[in-house]
Amino acid sequence: MTSLVALMDIVAGLILLTGVMPLIPVIGKDIQKVTKAMAAYQVPLGVIAVIVGILGLLDKISGGDIASVFAILAGIVLATSVFGALPKIGETLKKVAMTIGSVQVLFGIITLIVGIVYL
Repeated sequence: MTSLVALMDIVAGLILLTGVMPLIPVIGKDIQKVTKAMAAYQVPLGVIAVIVGILGLLDKISGGDIASVFAILAGIVLATSVFGALPKIGETLKKVAMTIGSVQVLFGIITLIVGIVYL
């Protein structure tokens, strides 16, 4: 059975890697078109990734714990503007997102690999 958390990790990883996609020989430009289209919905996809990750940690949907944690972290990075506005925890989540954002490409690669492994 396909893991919803793994699929969310793959989508989030691709969005996080949008800027470096053209560097991939042969298929990079084609993949970038798709990821740019998905990046337009980065905030809603980020919120969905956090929800899917939490449901995965609670064993309500299929997916591993590691994949769920990566989905939550990727969702926070993608939806920084929304989670930064939350009272009390918003500033902490914004700091987490900024820290991960500084290594966005590396985090995107790892998130993509985790999604593929847990698929």
